[in-house]
Amino acid sequence: MQNPFPPAHRLDKCNGCGLKDGPLDPCSTCAHALYCSKECRRNDWPQHKPLCRKIHRIDMHTFHVFLACFGHHIRSEMAKENVAMNHVITRYQRPIATAPHLVHLSNTPCQPASKVDDVSPAWYPTASSTEARQYLWKRISSDCSAFGLHLAIAISLLAQLYPASDIGLWLNGAAVTDFGLAFGAAPALQQNQMTYTYNGGAISGQNPSRHAWLYFTNTSGETATLDLALFSLNCGLLVSTTGFCDGLDGIETPPRFVPAVWRPVDNKQFYVERARMSVLRNAPLVKVAAIVNSNVNAATNIRIARYHPGVAEEMFTHLKSGLTGVTIDERMAGERLRVVLVWATTCAFQLRDVVVRNKSWYRWPKDWTGAIDYDPEDAENDCAKIAKAFNSRQHAAR
Repeated sequence: MQNPFPPAHRLDKCNGCGLKDGPLDPCSTCAHALYCSKECRRNDWPQHKPLCRKIHRIDMHTFHVFLACFGHHIRSEMAKENVAMNHVITRYQRPIATAPHLVHLSNTPCQPASKVDDVSPAWYPTASSTEARQYLWKRISSDCSAFGLHLAIAISLLAQLYPASDIGLWLNGAAVTDFGLAFGAAPALQQNQMTYTYNGGAISGQNPSRHAWLYFTNTSGETATLDLALFSLNCGLLVSTTGFCDGLDGIETPPRFVPAVWRPVDNKQFYVERARMSVLRNAPLVKVAAIVNSNVNAATNIRIARYHPGVAEEMFTHLKSGLTGVTIDERMAGERLRVVLVWATTCAFQLRDVVVRNKSWYRWPKDWTGAIDYDPEDAENDCAKIAKAFNSRQHAAR
C-alpha cells in the first residue's frame, strides 16, 4: 500500500525557485506544491505533473464528527467488559480534593442497559434523580482505553483514505501531512478519575495522567487535536451527529449527541503532551493498514470481514512492532491489544462505504453543532471549567 503523496512534513518554499519569502500559492489541483509566481508554476509543471491529481478534499472541520461516531461504537464495545455496567451501585462518592470518584458496587448483578433511556432505577437506586443516574451511566459507559480507541481509528484512516489517490484530509485550508497519537496528561481533569470498589478490591478507571488523543498536522505546520475519550473524566463536550451518520452498516446508530473534543488549533493549555507517535509514517502500522484495506475491500459486508488465523497473527506482529517503545495502558496490554484490529476493521468498513465509495461528506452539513452535558449535581462548576479550558463554542445541553 502506497500513500498517494509522501509529502514533506511542511511546505514552506516555492517548488520552482525555492523562495521562502513572500506569498506562496498552492497548486490549485492537488495543493501539494507551492509557487511564488505563474512562471515558477509553469517551469515546474514537467516535474510536478506525474504527481499532480485532483483531490477530493475532506475537511476535518466536519469530518471529526463522523469519527466521533466511531468513538461511540468503540466505547460501547469496551463498556461490555466494565463490571459497573451490570452490577448494582450501592453508593457513589464524589471526591475530596484530588481523590478519585468512588463507585461502590454490590455483588448483585443486574441487566445492563444498552442506551441511556433504558437505565433502570434498580442499577443505581440511591441516585438523587433520574438525571443524576443517567449522567453517571453515561460516564461509566464511556470509561475506556483512550490509547486503544484512538489507535484503532488512526489505523482505519490509514487503511482506507491513504490508498485512495483521489481523497485527502484537509485542515484549516491545507493538506494533512501527518496524523497519529499524542500521549500525555489532562491535569484539569485529574480529580475526575473513577475507581470502582467491587468484591473486596478496587478497579481503577480511565487515568487522565496517562492519556492519549489524535493529532493532525497540515502542510502549514498547524496541528489540530481530536479527543474522543474524555467524557468518563467529566468533560461533557458533545457534537451533534445529525446528518453525519447516514450509511453506517454493522454498527449501532449513534445517539443525537456523542462525546468529542475537537480543537482546530492544538490546545497546549489543556494537555501536557509528552510524546507523539505518527501512524501515517509508521512502517509496521502501514503494513497492518494494508492488510485491513485488502480484507475490507474484498468483503461484501462487515459481518464477513474476518481474518484467517495466519493473517491475524501477521497483523498482530506488525502492530506490536509499530508500537515499540510506546507505553500501552493496562486495558490494551498483552493479548488484549488484538481487539484494536477488530475495531480498526469495523471503522475501515464504514470509511469504505460512506466515504471512499459514496463520498457522503459532500452531503454532510457544512458546519457542526455541539452541546455540553454535565453532572446535574455540579452543573455550574463543571460547565464553567469545561468552557474555560477549551474556549468552547459548545453550549449547555440542559
